[in-house]
Amino acid sequence: MALTTTSAAEVIRPIVREGFTEAVYRNNSLIPIFLANQGGAPRPSGGDTSRRFKVNSAGNDSVETFTEGQAAPASGEQTWVSAAVAYTHFRIMLEFTGHARAALQAGQGYVDAIGEEIALGQKDLVDLITTTYMSGSNGMETAVDSTTTYAGIPRGSSSYWESYEAASVGTLAVTDLEDAIEALLDNDRGASAEGMRLFMPYNQATNIYRLTGTPATQFIADGDKAPAFLRQTFAGIPMSPLGDFTNTVIILADMPGKWEVVEHEGFMTKDMGATGDADLAMVTYRGALVCLDPKLQGKLPGVTA
Repeated sequence: MALTTTSAAEVIRPIVREGFTEAVYRNNSLIPIFLANQGGAPRPSGGDTSRRFKVNSAGNDSVETFTEGQAAPASGEQTWVSAAVAYTHFRIMLEFTGHARAALQAGQGYVDAIGEEIALGQKDLVDLITTTYMSGSNGMETAVDSTTTYAGIPRGSSSYWESYEAASVGTLAVTDLEDAIEALLDNDRGASAEGMRLFMPYNQATNIYRLTGTPATQFIADGDKAPAFLRQTFAGIPMSPLGDFTNTVIILADMPGKWEVVEHEGFMTKDMGATGDADLAMVTYRGALVCLDPKLQGKLPGVTA
């Protein structure tokens, strides 16, 4: 009878290549953009429970033109408001049984399962931090809004704190983006054109890429446009498409000096002690993405996906 792979199955040693393939999508697309904008490192919080800052909400209203001999008006004063963005606390739990530790000793696993549990768990935590900083809960979509309370300051009654926000857009048009840019640069806001950046999901980057209708939309080469798809700009403003971003939202952010990534406490691993045969650990991270001037930011909600 012939020797076959079936008859020799008990003595054929599996050969598995080193390493492994990460087939889990873990998002780390947002934070590096903001870190690059503030010198590459997060701002240390220095303690407390929130990122606190002062806002000059109104100027001295006694400014006027006057004629010779005209009586002086009553003096005015600057108005100041306190803002505070609470830090968000993130964690992940890790548990290793004694049986698993013993079985994996001396490199007996195909991968360093215990080491990778820690390393990949931290990436899972980064994914949660990223999606939280994007979101409408403690993230960009909360900071850039015309009605939602932010940093303890209610909007709707505080015009100095209200972002530009269009009505539900529907099908994206060139004029939606043009009007948002115009409103932020002008109309008692005064954002910086040089510091603007567009954030959106990939489907909205595609929508912008497909815009037609005015000469201003010819923002990439006349030839085959596909090579420039992920490097496009609109009106010279760079675009950052992001995975996991809300499919129906585009944000126009004035970046320099208006946003900061704050690290309240870096990654910490805490030994939670033994539980039966297992060792338990908790990895934590604490911080916030803070918008210091929401009035200079814009949002297009309800854009058709």
